[in-house]
This record gives sequence, structure tokens and C-alpha cells, in this order.
Amino acid sequence: MAKKIWTGTAQDVCQVDTITIAGDWSAGSETLTVTCNNKSVTITTGTTMTTTTLVATGLVEALNATSADNPVEDMTFNRGGQEYGEFQDFVATFSGSVVTLTSAVAGTDFEVTVDDSGSAGTATLASVTAATGKNWIDNADNFVGGVGLIEGDADELVCNSGSVSITRGLANIPTSVSLLRLEGYKGDIGLPEIVTTNLYPYTEYRRRFALLEPTSTTGTLSVDIRGGADSGVTYLDFGVNVPSDNMAIKVLSSRSATRDGAAVQLVGGRIINLIVTEGSVSSGATEGENPMQIYLLKLLGNANVYIGTNGTFENVVDTVVQQSGTLTIDRPCADVNNEVRCFGGTMMITSRSSVGKLMIYGGRVDYRGSDLDLLYVYAGEFDATLCSGSTTGAAHFLFAGSIYRDPMDAIPQEVNLVGCGLKDVTLQLRKNKMWTPTAASAPAIE
Repeated sequence: MAKKIWTGTAQDVCQVDTITIAGDWSAGSETLTVTCNNKSVTITTGTTMTTTTLVATGLVEALNATSADNPVEDMTFNRGGQEYGEFQDFVATFSGSVVTLTSAVAGTDFEVTVDDSGSAGTATLASVTAATGKNWIDNADNFVGGVGLIEGDADELVCNSGSVSITRGLANIPTSVSLLRLEGYKGDIGLPEIVTTNLYPYTEYRRRFALLEPTSTTGTLSVDIRGGADSGVTYLDFGVNVPSDNMAIKVLSSRSATRDGAAVQLVGGRIINLIVTEGSVSSGATEGENPMQIYLLKLLGNANVYIGTNGTFENVVDTVVQQSGTLTIDRPCADVNNEVRCFGGTMMITSRSSVGKLMIYGGRVDYRGSDLDLLYVYAGEFDATLCSGSTTGAAHFLFAGSIYRDPMDAIPQEVNLVGCGLKDVTLQLRKNKMWTPTAASAPAIE
């Protein structure tokens, strides 16, 4: 495995696109539309805007305008381009019949389309220069020695110093590239959901997550993230290949959550081991991105972890082990072999979730889910105060020192005391709750 060290030192280059106006525009009331991120600027020609040069002049005026009021040229348009944050990423100029769109900031790319279907004339979009620069992971000049990531070489991307973020070319990472992010690196890897650098914020439409995908179902890669309070955010997508093993993610430390969510956001792929010691991590929390499968999840320290609806737990024992920290499970974990173990910290099972087998050895579990097949409270607290409806499943077992709260009677299952009496546990139940005592064999302590 070759280590490729990120420096972020490449020269920034503007993207340049052209729109060539041609054909017959003499009829008047013809339309031409430029669209970026589903937002459009449409000009409608007047009776004197009859030449390709005049159309080019009018299009540039509309794209650079801050409103659609009082156009200079003989035309109307629906919105000034500068009323959209996306159109502030480029500047429009013209020469003759050719309109040129150039990045407002070197190194920033943009994506536009052109529609001339409302006219007899034509408008042809062409790429002249592709953007690149210090934020582009597919630019070799951003690595020590000017040697970038190599396809098939099972490289390791090392980010160990500096603050230059990796935000572009995120789909162009060779397969089976691993990642080592160290405390000295302060930049971001990937993009937030909302772009706030322009006058008008907008929802990001370019790829947000860096694609780290194994070669195939037998591919191998690892991610090791070590950050601090001032480290950047990491957005990773492990693609659609589902390896059978050897895909481990370790988050030893990271910054706390940001306004965009967790400091480490993971989507896609199949994670064999997701180990979080400290920091803020989400998995499968972003709708519209690749779904993620999780084999084993371990919280070992002061971690804050969220498992979203786009994540899936596999049907295995010891699916979740929480030693401390805060864990939110917002999707079902209810296959017959799924085991969720809480030794400390706070765990919340949301109303969209369910659990096959929940074992509490310490800490507190806030249970709001639907089905709960088996519950063992050896110590710590099970709290169903905010559970919204009746659950289904088998009996629940309490051991000495445990706490069980169900004041709304959302849990209809039997509550069994194992090796102890009522004085040895804390029960908060609905008033006038009745059940019939029965003799039951004690389950084995697991």
C-alpha cells in the first residue's frame, strides 16, 4: 500500500463554458433558457432583437442582472440570474454571438444546461476549460511529490496537516483507497448540504460525499479518523459494492456536531466494524445517498452516534455494543439474531425503530420504538415513558438493581423478576395495572 499525502497546493483554474448563438431569431417572442440546479433564467426576445449578437447581449444582461426590472435590451426575462445563489458561481460575458461563462472564483465548478426549444434559432453549450485547483482530489499536484492516487494500487490517502479542504472531484477516487485522517489536518473532506459562501445560500447539487468504494464484493479498505475540536467535517460514501469482510471504520476522535449534522457522516457500502471512541458520527442519515449496511457497531467512549433511516443492521449477534456516550437508533434492528447491548451512556430507540433483543447492563435506554422481542435489564434503566404505542414481543426480564419505567402502559408484555423481589427493582408503572404472577424459569445471564 502506497501512502499518498495530501497538501492542497495545486493552482486554481476557472471553469470556462461557452454558449454559441446561431440560426434565425427574427420572429420575436422567442425564448432561451439557462438552468442551474433546477433554477432557470429565461429570456423572451422582443421585435427588434433579431440577430444572434443581440440575443447574446440580452442573455448576458439577464444572467448578470440582480432583478428582472427595466431590461436594457428589447426583451423580457423571468428572473435576474444574480437572484439565485447558483448563478453567482459564474460570470457571463459575450463577444459577438458567443456567451462565455467563467467561474466567479477560480477552482469552483458549476453545472448548467441550455434550452433553445422555444426558438427557431439555436444555442449550443460547450466546455472550454474544466475547473481544477487546490481542493480537487483528482489533481496530482495536491499530493507530496505531485503523484496522485493510482487506480488499482490500493493507496492510502493521508491527511495529516494543513487546512485545505477536499471538496471537488469526489467521484474520481480510485477504488479500494483507504483513508487516514490525523489530528493535524483541519480541512473538510466533502461538502455540506447548504452552500453559504454566496449572497444567497442554496442546496448543494454537486457530489457531497467522497467516494471510497472497494473494488468488488471482496474488496478491502479501512478508514481511521482522528480529529479534535477544531478539525473539519468528513463526508464519506462507500458506494454500492458490498464486501464480505475487511471494511473497518474507526473514529477515534472528531469535533462535535455542526449545523450540517455530525462531524463524520457515512453513507453507502457495508461496514464490518464501525468503532467510535469519541466525536460525532452519523451513518445512513442522508436520504438520497447510497444506503449503508452495518455489521457491528461499537461505542467505546464519549461518542455521539446517530443511525439513520438509510442505514441497515445485519442479522447478527452483538449488532450494537454501547459502552458509553450517546446513541440514537432511528431504523429497525429487529431481525431474530440482532442484539443491542447497553453497558453505559444514553441510548434512544426512536418511534421508527424496533429491536430484536435488548440487553441493558448499565446506562439508560429511552425506548420509543414499536416491536421489542426480548428485554433483559441486568442493571441500568429502561424507560418507555415516551413510547407512542403498544409494542409486540415476548416477556421482559428484570434483575436486582434495575429500573423499569412504563407509566403510559405502552409495553403490554409480562415483566418477570429474576432472582429478586419487588424491593430489589425500581418500577414506575401505570396506576391500577394488573397482571397475574406466574412461575417462569430464569433466563441465563448473557
